[in-house]
Amino acid sequence: IIPRLAEFKTKEAINVLLSLLWEKDLRKIVVEKVDDFGVESIPYLMDLLKDSEDKEVRFSLLKIIQNIGSVALDVVKKYLNDNRWYVRRNAVLILGSIGNEEVLDDIYALKDDHARVQIEIIRNIRHILKDRAEPYLLYFLDSNYPEVQKYVVSILGSLISEEGVAALNKRLMVKKFSQEDGVEIKKQICNILADKGNSQSVEMLIRIIETKKVFGIPEFPEDLRFEAVKAIAEIGGVRADDFLKTLNRDRSKKIRNFISEMQ
Repeated sequence: IIPRLAEFKTKEAINVLLSLLWEKDLRKIVVEKVDDFGVESIPYLMDLLKDSEDKEVRFSLLKIIQNIGSVALDVVKKYLNDNRWYVRRNAVLILGSIGNEEVLDDIYALKDDHARVQIEIIRNIRHILKDRAEPYLLYFLDSNYPEVQKYVVSILGSLISEEGVAALNKRLMVKKFSQEDGVEIKKQICNILADKGNSQSVEMLIRIIETKKVFGIPEFPEDLRFEAVKAIAEIGGVRADDFLKTLNRDRSKKIRNFISEMQ
């Protein structure tokens, strides 16, 4: 019945076929046949996608739209203006999977959107531009969401340039988010700078270690200070070596032991 039903190409036929996506044993053939409806079926697919809580059904709906291909781009772009963030996120996901650089401006226009939308933008810019994605991604270091900053830092680690290192150096000293979120982001940055850092990175890392609160108590927790010490040791240089020698009297036993082992 399903192949015959697909031949009608009517709204009623589309609705019946799509309702069968919830039947696990029929899902594969339904996906294949709904493809035949082409771009006309996208509004129905997008409506189901935003309402479905079944992950397998959502995956099937995304696959159908992706299989329709580039002819679906103009229709899907309209959903970037939807007033629901999860619909905009779905549109970004689909555009990134079926489009190429011609969709960059459209999805990047949402760079200040909901956190989940921003993460999807980062993922798809990385997918489309590969190693050329960094200039776009650096913007998200100033996102208003810690989860976005954590995600983009994890991506930047694999493609960082001198410009990116400079941005990470600057971000290292920004006080943003809760203490816990801020520390985790700074630790991620320390790990990248350990491999890619420069002399300016050393200066920023020293500030992480040396900055004090009242009564000489370190501003930052021990685990972050320790990551900064390790990064300085990896970067090396005269300034780094001279500074590390001063840490044999640091209040952190963990740091003192690390310096002792280095010597």
